[in-house]
Amino acid sequence: MECFVTRVFVVGIASLSLFVCLGCSNQHRLTGKVTFSDGQPVTKGMVIFSNGAFQARGEIQADGSYTASSTGKNDGLPKGEYKVTVSGVTKTVSGKNNPMPFPVTLCDDKYLDVNTTDLACTVPAPGKTFNIVLDPHPQNYETP
Repeated sequence: MECFVTRVFVVGIASLSLFVCLGCSNQHRLTGKVTFSDGQPVTKGMVIFSNGAFQARGEIQADGSYTASSTGKNDGLPKGEYKVTVSGVTKTVSGKNNPMPFPVTLCDDKYLDVNTTDLACTVPAPGKTFNIVLDPHPQNYETP
């Protein structure tokens, strides 16, 4: 009987420890909104957080909001410093010389590359948010 009680006690402690550890993730939820410098929301694209070999992403929604994910949906990012790039902020155009529609970038090209972006974020962020304001592309952006 004593062996049974000891096993139940050990299994109970192990289960409780596992439950507590699962609740203590090192991921920090991060949300935000992406706008242009004139206040217009960015309506599509991707925000990418890079920290060496690690990346997390957040798809920009129609209202400009995003939620960063690394390995699972809306799971956040580990603590650290990140360079931030933004891609896919485009509109589709066609012209007289090129009747085939093609995408043009609406934000400044500096945001496309981790080596040229001036966007950076520290996680965990205050209030768990990181809002991004983009300069428009000089030739391609028109206020809707």
